Amino acid sequence: MDWLELINASRLLVSGQPTQAALRRAVSTAYYAMFHALAASNADLIVGPRTPANESRWIATYRSLRHFRAENPLHGWAHFFSSPVQNFAYVIGIIKKEREQADYNPGATVTFAQNQVITWIDAAEQATIDFNTASSQERAMVAIATLAGQR
Repeated sequence: MDWLELINASRLLVSGQPTQAALRRAVSTAYYAMFHALAASNADLIVGPRTPANESRWIATYRSLRHFRAENPLHGWAHFFSSPVQNFAYVIGIIKKEREQADYNPGATVTFAQNQVITWIDAAEQATIDFNTASSQERAMVAIATLAGQR
């Protein structure tokens, strides 16, 4: 799944006069953009770029990322990471909390504002771009932290 396509989809959802349902989906889609970018980075660094020869291993590694590990371990290991990786963990944490409100709290009285959702989408995109510029060695540490966790 291409994370940038998900960012673009979230932007389409907030264009014009979006409903609360569209704003909720945009928040969720922005989170999933970051989640899928992290899953792909992890698979690329552990298995190597996806090829027909390694596809089953790559997909298994990609799918092994769990939502609770997408940001929590990075906070515990923050001193190991550069500011782009720390910012990625911070932004995915914020958007994850908002996604949980958007997706799992049907009785919530929270009203999502269009300008705030656009700000979150912009932050998700920039944090992911910056994360992807981190060295492969650092992103390999991220893969270990998010897939294996810490004790």
